[in-house]
Amino acid sequence: VRLPPANEHPEDMPRGAAHWAARWTDDDIREIRRRVANGETQKGVARSLNTEPSAISRIVTRRTWAHVL
Repeated sequence: VRLPPANEHPEDMPRGAAHWAARWTDDDIREIRRRVANGETQKGVARSLNTEPSAISRIVTRRTWAHVL
């Protein structure tokens, strides 16, 4: 299946866990946001998940995974 360029039909592009390169599920994203909301530092969450703090920041501020409530 050939996917259209993202700028052509962005609504047709896979999002979140449906994307082939996704590391996390929607439930993982909710858990990350819950942990930060409960006072854990973004750096601490990142360390426990073996990822960069900037990735956690983008999740928490909804710059990525914005579709997950």
